[in-house]
Formats: sequence, structure tokens, C-alpha cells
Amino acid sequence: MQYFFINQNGQQSGPVAPESFKINGIKGNTMVWCEGMGNWQEAQTVPELRKFFKSSFLNLPILIVYVVVMTIVLSLLSIPVTGLIASAFDTYAYYIPIPVVVLSVLTMMFFLIKKFRHQLRNAFFLTLPFLISAVVSIIYFTNTSRFDTGYCRVYKNGNMGLMNKFGFAQLPCVYDYLSPIDKEGHDVGYWHGDLPFRFIAKKDHYGLINFSGEEILPFKYDELNIWREGETDTPLLLAEKEDFHGIFTLDGETVLKCEYSYICKKNETTGCSKINIGGSEDSDNDISGGKWGLIDKNAQLIVPCEYESISTYFSSGYIKASKDYKTDYYDFDGKLLKSEYEEN
Repeated sequence: MQYFFINQNGQQSGPVAPESFKINGIKGNTMVWCEGMGNWQEAQTVPELRKFFKSSFLNLPILIVYVVVMTIVLSLLSIPVTGLIASAFDTYAYYIPIPVVVLSVLTMMFFLIKKFRHQLRNAFFLTLPFLISAVVSIIYFTNTSRFDTGYCRVYKNGNMGLMNKFGFAQLPCVYDYLSPIDKEGHDVGYWHGDLPFRFIAKKDHYGLINFSGEEILPFKYDELNIWREGETDTPLLLAEKEDFHGIFTLDGETVLKCEYSYICKKNETTGCSKINIGGSEDSDNDISGGKWGLIDKNAQLIVPCEYESISTYFSSGYIKASKDYKTDYYDFDGKLLKSEYEEN
């Protein structure tokens, strides 16, 4: 029978029979030597001693299967879990997996310590699925904004979309531009509570969609903006198409057809807005020609669009509108007060 000398914690002893290893507390990573061996070796690496130690290494094929299966499962789970956590804290989703990455790396570094190095392979394979799934989640959420009330913007190839808290697309990433609007017609940016009612969106041209991506106004406008934000009783949109303007509700209903050469966005003094039909923009960006009229804050006609010029006198309480040799005077409710004629 072969006897071995033992080196534990720098203290040599022996010789000891292999059958007595367990009694003497000799482990697989204990250094041993016997006559005929060149150098001291770990007991578990000596062929004739392996049977006395339960291998500390898991079977490699089993480890590989474990890594593949667990990586797939954890990667699939990591995306909705990451989204749910980020949504709960209204933060950026790619922040969430970072602690998992750090913990995985620290675990592997821990097993690099000499005392535990014999378990490094096991630690590497067991930790690897968590590391990979965390990295997958970080990559998946890299091009997203922070979550707000369960949703975040997502950016891909220069386009924009919307993602829900489970990591699925709420709005596909096909839009050049997305501007959320609440029910009161305000551009809400990050909405903090109530979800957006509509989105002004752009795909080559501007259109209006709801939260499910359904078209409210078709994508055919050159410009689409909130008209007189916060002033109107019903939220309205000002649309421009091929130099013609119109006004629509957030439900897509037409208030003014898209046939006007000019619609003033705001008149702070009188609360009214001038409109023009048939005119054209000159070199000074002013509208010349055509017929002028006046609408109130809800885009309802006060003065019909049939005058060559129109002026408002808020302090005096009347509107002056002229055409041909006639001047009409209206109040701000659209009531005709009087008419005057010029002598030829």
C-alpha cells in the first residue's frame, strides 16, 4: 500500500494511508506527496487517490446544458421583470440589471482566491446565465427613455415608438416624431399620472393617433400643432397642407376645412384670430390678396371671410371690416352693428 505525506497550512505530516484521509480531515485540495512523485499535488488530482474524494466538479455536459437553458429562461424573464421594476420606480430600465452584472463579476472574482480556486469552474458556469441575461436586458433597454406611468419611449434607427412595462411595443418604432397630448389639449411631454390622450406623430407627414396607434387624422399634413393651447373650450389642432390651413378637434372632426391661406395662431388682445382665404404669402412673409375674416377662440366664425381688410378695436368694443366701398362694424359676438358706404 502506498503512503502519502501531507502538507496542510504549511505543516507537514505523515506518512498516512489513503484510507485514513477522511479521518484525518484531508480534503481534495490538500497537498500530498509520496515517493516517486516529482512535486506536491492536490490529493484529488492524484489518479490513485481520486476514488477517495467526491469530485468537486460538476459534469461538464450538464453544466453546458444548464447554461444554455438557464440563459434562455432568464433572458426571457429579465425583460419584463426589468420593465416592471423600472416602471414601479419611474426610472431608466437599463439601470436595473447593473447590480446583477456587478454581483456576478464579484462572485467570479471571489472564487479566484486561492482557497476557493478549485471551485472556479463551477462558479463560472453557475453564474454565467445571470450575467448574460442581465447584459441582454441592458442592451434591450439601452435606447429607451425613463419609464413614466408604465411606459417609455424607445428609439431605433432614428425612429421613435412607445414601450409598455413588460417590454412590449405599445406603439411600433416607426415614427419620426411623437408628441403626447392630454385631453385638455396640452403638450404633456412626460405625463406623470394620466396617460396621453393623443399623439401628434410624423411618418414623412404629420398625423394624429390614439394610444393604440389608430389613426385619428391621416398622415398627410406638412405641419400639425396645438392651436391656442389652453385657451379653447375644446382642444383644437391647426393643420397645414400644401400652404393651406385648417382646424380639427382631437377626435378628428373638422372645424375649419383645410382651405385657408392663413389662420392666425393667437390674438392675445381680443381673443380673436384673423383668417384668410385665397391670399398668398409675399416676400416679407405677409399675406396679400384674398379675403379676410375673423374667428373666435373656438374657431367659430365671427366675421365672414369676405373682406379686403379687417381690424379689431378691443378697447372700443368693435371690429372694422372693409370691402369695395363698404365698411361693416361688428361686435365681438359677431353681431353686425352698422354699415357705412364711401361716396364715389
